[in-house]
Amino acid sequence: MEQIFIAWGRNKNLAIKVAEKLKEKGYNPIVGGDEKNPKEKDYYLGKEVLNQIKKASKAIILAQQLRPNLMFEFGILFERLNPASIFIFLIGIKRSKFFTEASDLAGIRCFEVPTDKKDIEERANFIVEKFVENLVPTIIDPESLFIKWDDWKNKFNSIKKGEVKESQVVLNQVILHSLQPAYYFGEINFLKDFVSKLELDSSLKTIIQSACEYYMLTELPDSRPELGELLPLKESLNNPISIKSTIKNWVELVRNDFLGLVYRRMSESLKEQKINYLEKSKKAFENSIRYLEKIPEKRACWHLWKGYIYRNLGRTYCELNNREKGLEFLKESQKHRREAYSAFKALNVSDIVLNQIFLEIKIVDLDIMRYSTEELESKKQKLTEIIEALKVQGKLIVRPLILWNKVIVLAKDVAEREANLQGIYRDLEQIENHIRKLKGGS
Repeated sequence: MEQIFIAWGRNKNLAIKVAEKLKEKGYNPIVGGDEKNPKEKDYYLGKEVLNQIKKASKAIILAQQLRPNLMFEFGILFERLNPASIFIFLIGIKRSKFFTEASDLAGIRCFEVPTDKKDIEERANFIVEKFVENLVPTIIDPESLFIKWDDWKNKFNSIKKGEVKESQVVLNQVILHSLQPAYYFGEINFLKDFVSKLELDSSLKTIIQSACEYYMLTELPDSRPELGELLPLKESLNNPISIKSTIKNWVELVRNDFLGLVYRRMSESLKEQKINYLEKSKKAFENSIRYLEKIPEKRACWHLWKGYIYRNLGRTYCELNNREKGLEFLKESQKHRREAYSAFKALNVSDIVLNQIFLEIKIVDLDIMRYSTEELESKKQKLTEIIEALKVQGKLIVRPLILWNKVIVLAKDVAEREANLQGIYRDLEQIENHIRKLKGGS
């Protein structure tokens, strides 16, 4: 529920009336100040105004007299919140006078309460209507989840305990954009558990839980989910979302990508329906690309998703015996994964993430080798580079190891087909044994 801090100056009764009307609209208002009147305890959190501000995601400032305490609250709010989350309402004060006395606040949204609105009820109605009309949805930068994953995890834990509240708009975005960092940091179980305890839009919640479930079912490279495990995921992902928001394109690209992955796995489980399921998989990936192209911000996460989807689409085309088009998509996937790597490196993202994206680039190398007719020497050179990369990556990072396993399985598959690559095959087995020890396996 959206939590709104209300700062007031010699007009506490108006602040309380505004709080009542906000509560009617589903917001959780906090009137700044001490709990002096037991009847008003719903609107007061105690003596610590700083603690009240800390729990708010939006603020309304009722400026009738510019008392020092009110100006102090201004300063804290402007330091903590995005300017689009702060609303100033001037009562009996002209905008020109206000910005003369508070020039550092110029440029934010500010409204004069009409002088013909004399009583508290009329003023409160005007303030709440303007507030709701001018709310700008908060936009979460997807890359911030990678940069500050530990901070977000701590916030998730605080939300789960009820210590911190966050708006529905922000939660929808954060949970959606947590899928990638949760995967790279090995936190899919954590994310799934957290989402299960949240009150989210039902369609979005279903998509995120289904994506987490898919990751868990396919964690190991030799995982072969049964049809009975895949069918519920297919049903959950098969319907377009009902949510109408700025993140609809993001949600739909995720939904379609995982729907395509489920259909690909179903093609492995039910051989007689293989072509049918691969065609459905292809259609889902193509829909995912269509939604991705509608997103204007083509930054690190955008390239990362495009790398995923193009690889999925490329392999699907190859398995439908259209290798020429499939290889085109795989080469595009490689290009976007390199773009993602460079963009994340510039953001000083953790080596845990960078090393895995590096390995994902190598995975596409292996896909291209598998489906193309490259010369033996070219394959040998690329496999040798992959072995060296695995040795370096293995020394740096020991968690999570899903991608290491995938690279090894794919590389062994390529090497095993050529008699002259048996030495490379043995090197890969040695690395595989090393990784098993890191995992605590046999």
